[in-house]
Amino acid sequence: MAAVIALIIGVSAFDSIRIHAGSARDIRVGLTSLYGKKDIITIYNDLLAVGYCKDNSFTVSETLRSASGFSFEPDRNDWYIGSTVYNSYKNASFICSEIKNAGYTALPCMYGNRQWKIHVLIPADSLASFNLSDYGSEFKDMTLLRSGPKSLIHAESSDYGFLIDGTVDGYPQFKAVNSRGEQVPVSLGTRKYRGRIELVRESDKLTAVNVVGIEAYLLGVITCEMGASKPAEALKAQAICSRSYAAAKAGFDADSKTSEPYKMNDTDASQVYKGVNAETDASYDAVRSTIGQVIRNKSGNIVEAFYFSTDGGATDSISDIWGYADPVYESVFDPYETDPEVGPWIEEYTLTELSKNLKDSGHDVGDITDLSVTVTTAGGRAYSVLIRGTNGKTTVSGNTLREILGLPSTKFRIITADSDLNTVYAIDANGYTNPVIPGESYVISDNSPVSILETSTEQYILLGNQTLFNIPDTLPPAGSVYIIGMGKGHGVGMSQSGAAGMARQGFDHTEIINYFYHNITIGKY
Repeated sequence: MAAVIALIIGVSAFDSIRIHAGSARDIRVGLTSLYGKKDIITIYNDLLAVGYCKDNSFTVSETLRSASGFSFEPDRNDWYIGSTVYNSYKNASFICSEIKNAGYTALPCMYGNRQWKIHVLIPADSLASFNLSDYGSEFKDMTLLRSGPKSLIHAESSDYGFLIDGTVDGYPQFKAVNSRGEQVPVSLGTRKYRGRIELVRESDKLTAVNVVGIEAYLLGVITCEMGASKPAEALKAQAICSRSYAAAKAGFDADSKTSEPYKMNDTDASQVYKGVNAETDASYDAVRSTIGQVIRNKSGNIVEAFYFSTDGGATDSISDIWGYADPVYESVFDPYETDPEVGPWIEEYTLTELSKNLKDSGHDVGDITDLSVTVTTAGGRAYSVLIRGTNGKTTVSGNTLREILGLPSTKFRIITADSDLNTVYAIDANGYTNPVIPGESYVISDNSPVSILETSTEQYILLGNQTLFNIPDTLPPAGSVYIIGMGKGHGVGMSQSGAAGMARQGFDHTEIINYFYHNITIGKY
């Protein structure tokens, strides 16, 4: 029978509140946004329980106290190492102090759970005079560790100095505790994190990895990915999607690592995660009310539950966006996105600017003379774009052009000075169809107020059968183009703006999820 654990929410509004999880479910998250590939990383807590995680079970090896906190950096020395293995920092440190009294640098090195060896830094010109027998028989087999620069981490504080080698049992993990032995968030300075911190060496830099229970992780994700002001049912849907993504992407794996220390990070390349700093009442309610729930496909596998900001009226199938089939992600018309996070947008570029951007990205066609969207997806996104220039022509995907120009989405059209300006027509009270003229036409909204169309309007949004459609008010000047678009994000899965709109209209989180994802079930992990 699985053990029942309680995750203590121990700061501000979460004091004395418990999230009950069926069993321990830890994941690993690379904290690359602030603590990735650094020369030095500092843990500011003054009391750390240090240990190793094997088979998803964490065992404390040492408890270290330092009023100044602990700083870590890659070690770049070649060390001589003794053969004896000590079972504590204290025992290894005693021998090191004797060696230091003789004028040599010596540090304990943590190799694994309760495994310490002594490392000695001996200048080449002093090696001959270094008397190994003075410090015990364990030094008779001392060898030079030349792989140190690839694996060693140097830890330093006002009370401690030691090395860490992750090549034996992986890198140790650090759990912050208070004077009563209770776990508290780990402080890395500007951010605090629940769970444990593992410092790993990537090339010649350090990266912090948060080993944390998936439910505690979600507390620091939900309102980073969807604002706390969004309706509660939309936030619940977000919690289930984020939990599914983390479970599928990272897997429930907490073991100490040296290779592939994390499969997801804390940026929008995975999911934005800011630890305790981002926890809110809204995120807590969303996590607590959906705890353990994930989305599975018909085969029973947890899906990554892709989501994005704003769809501009329709989502797209995954085959149209990323080129492979998955029945979970099909295009849906979205009439609920009435208050989009990102409204319709227009970007203006000169042909000279576009030519340089394309050339710099490896798509040189000389001076661009024309470009146009040649294929669109069911959701209205640009699938391919034809670019003509003085040196020939090329076709790039809509995603490629989006990345090159930093566009919010691929749901765009390209308007040139030679384009036919679309005309918006409306049916008047007598049943006649007339063109809409800014400043002379009126619109009526769903709550009945009547307002005039201003002449400053850049574009008009029309509701079609399967999408929303926008058109510009004017054409660009000669030598320039407008790229006009809607939405933000890749367009696959759940639109967060659409989810919020559905919640405002009374849909619950399961209805929202089942609207945006197909052939799925919602159940516990």
